[in-house]
Amino acid sequence: MKKKNLITLGLIILIVAIVGVALTRLQLGPGARLAFLNPFAPTPTIQSAWITQGDEFFQQGQMEAAFNAYSAAIKAGEELAKAHAGRGNIYTQWRRFREAEQDYSAALNIQRDPVVLANRCVVNRLLAKFDIALQDCQEAIQLDPEYIDAYVALSVLHLERGQADLAKETIETGLQIKSDNPNLHYALGQIEISQGRTEAGIAALDEAIRLDPNQPQFYWDRGFAYYSLAKLAEASQDMQMVIEKGNPDRDGELIYRAGSLLASLQGALNP
Repeated sequence: MKKKNLITLGLIILIVAIVGVALTRLQLGPGARLAFLNPFAPTPTIQSAWITQGDEFFQQGQMEAAFNAYSAAIKAGEELAKAHAGRGNIYTQWRRFREAEQDYSAALNIQRDPVVLANRCVVNRLLAKFDIALQDCQEAIQLDPEYIDAYVALSVLHLERGQADLAKETIETGLQIKSDNPNLHYALGQIEISQGRTEAGIAALDEAIRLDPNQPQFYWDRGFAYYSLAKLAEASQDMQMVIEKGNPDRDGELIYRAGSLLASLQGALNP
């Protein structure tokens, strides 16, 4: 009997040693090791590799690769709120707004997030669902009163609904929170130009470009404003900047339009 007990004890010691070596070789963190030994311990949060890849591809402008990564995360059931939100961003870039709205809604059904709400506000506006868009933007600001893009999205919504004064008021509120945000100055430029105050709009776009000189959309809007004032040389320079700063995967349509306008401008400048 004693011999049997010794054998059992020896097996237990051997198993513990093997587990310890395995854990060391796996280089697991303390939380993961605890979960390995205790199945009822909380599992540590580790971001899905698919989400990480999707975010990296998106930042690089590789939309197809980002789309595939987010879709793989959704298929695997990993980080679904982030995966749906990420894929919604891709659909928005591709101007597939109905699919974007569906993905944003799927993400929001899991977690209410101001960024996703502001993004859904944008696509709902583009789908002419103005009342729903308004609710999304307002909720985004309620959740995070300092999330600037929500103010930008809300101001554009007001502008599209013919409420220019309310749009400008929204931007001014945002500028009180963060005066050096380029998107706020860009939105202000759009508002001023829409109201016929083109010079004031160009001044706002100048500030947006000063704060972030790598956004091709900023140059496009300023260049088109110059074009409307018959300042063809300035417009031509801005169209060149759109082509230089743009990413073909992300800004293909904008680059094409800038190239077409640039050809026309150069023809006028060099008859």
